[in-house]
Amino acid sequence: MRWELPWKATIVPCAMAGAISGAHLGLETVPLDLARCLTDQGTWGFDQLLELADRAYAVKMRLAHTS
Repeated sequence: MRWELPWKATIVPCAMAGAISGAHLGLETVPLDLARCLTDQGTWGFDQLLELADRAYAVKMRLAHTS
């Protein structure tokens, strides 16, 4: 008997590994032409995701300074 995972069961761990790796290594380690292909499944593009990341980081820094 052969057991196969649905594709969603494999893509989520891969996406998380990529997110953690990217957070650790930084955006500058990703080729810009490849980074510009990133979307959140087509709704937001690279520029919007980069702005969201910048805003999230600013909130984190504000919270760190108020603790």
